[in-house]
Amino acid sequence: MTFFNQPEFAELDRMLAEVEHDAQDNADLVQRLATFSISLNGDLSEMKRLDPVTDSYIAQVKLVHEEIIGRTHDAHLEGLPDANLSADHERDWPYPWGTKSARTVGTFLIAYGFLIKVAELPPSARILEVGCGVGSLTTNLSRMGYRVDSLDPNELQCSIVRDATRHYPEPPNVVAQTLDQWLVSKTSNYKYDAVIFFESFHHVIDHRDCLRELLNCHLEPDAKIILAAEPVFEAENALLPYPWGPRLDGESLRAMRRWGWLELGFTRAYIKRLFDDFSLSMETFSCEDGLPLSQIVIGQKRSNNVNRTIDNGNRYPAALQDRIDLSIDAMPIFISGFSGLSIAEAWGRWSIGEIVKLEFSEPLPRDFALKLELASVFGPNVRKSLKVRAGGKRIAQKLRPIEDGASYLFHFDNVEADELEILIPHPCRPKDLPALGIEDPRRIGIGIRSITIVPR
Repeated sequence: MTFFNQPEFAELDRMLAEVEHDAQDNADLVQRLATFSISLNGDLSEMKRLDPVTDSYIAQVKLVHEEIIGRTHDAHLEGLPDANLSADHERDWPYPWGTKSARTVGTFLIAYGFLIKVAELPPSARILEVGCGVGSLTTNLSRMGYRVDSLDPNELQCSIVRDATRHYPEPPNVVAQTLDQWLVSKTSNYKYDAVIFFESFHHVIDHRDCLRELLNCHLEPDAKIILAAEPVFEAENALLPYPWGPRLDGESLRAMRRWGWLELGFTRAYIKRLFDDFSLSMETFSCEDGLPLSQIVIGQKRSNNVNRTIDNGNRYPAALQDRIDLSIDAMPIFISGFSGLSIAEAWGRWSIGEIVKLEFSEPLPRDFALKLELASVFGPNVRKSLKVRAGGKRIAQKLRPIEDGASYLFHFDNVEADELEILIPHPCRPKDLPALGIEDPRRIGIGIRSITIVPR
């Protein structure tokens, strides 16, 4: 089976050589390549019949790609071709700066900044960057203090990134492997907060299996899948006549014909189907000044409990003045609802997020004291103001190191309230403090043993 008129490839190669010879710079080359494409005029009925998430469909994609490149694809073909690389030049002038094109460099910088902005990852987050190239995005992520594992199958490119970042306070871990190779070799001793594909998802033909492995074993429950600067089309068209597969525009054809790269494209419906199959939400972002590089798709698990309160509905008989023992996996009957608390542990519960909220089935006394017995104050919260709010009144006390005292009293007079809020000054994930060596992704603040309402 053939998908293309073979004599057209000879004409295509002639046109590519002509464009490369005549182009004034990289921006001009890209502009010229955008003026032509090639037609897929073979029988697509088999691909149209197959479900695009099956191995049989992937086999068809490989046949189309192999016909374009004239050989079997291999991961070692990805990355800048060694024959055209001067290691010293690439270290001094990595892409995109080596183009010396104001438009190209500016567009990339806008795209990198926009990606960091919309990703909204917490400080010191763990990131897996797939396909780092010569490290243009890697350097920006590492300078943010993110803990980055960067993958690229090209060892020369990896060495350039290592040299450029070795003196950073938080240098990335740069590994010359493909994504599937890394997932086989990586242990599960830590998990990522995000995996970023910047111009790289379209080089991963087994992306479905890789996403499954990432989500099952290597990502936090609330982690983000970020597809940035990826060729996502609104619908099938002449340049992408299938749900996903090799793109047929001039720039993509040049990369495939010259170096054997995978240059896949995806319809938006296929990406939506892919995310739906893994129970991922799908949000899209774009910044006009950085297009097409600033087109971003972010997927995240629709339901995760890492930073959420789970009220199992269990209640036990108690009077309002009785102590609320948070080591019990239940609440007293006078609590109608609560939020901002972790699961019960032997000593009590951690606060989760900015607010611990208690809702009472009956109004609270007009005059009362709230007594908090703490088991722990997580480091960043020490000497910060802990506030309690009831009936429009707010009272603050400074948190002490736990060895200096674990009991706090908040006095309320003349209030009308049926709920209480404890405002946590600095909720933080232990995993964001690398010195602790704790891979806890919850945003904790104080460890609470018990809460007591003392009428006055």
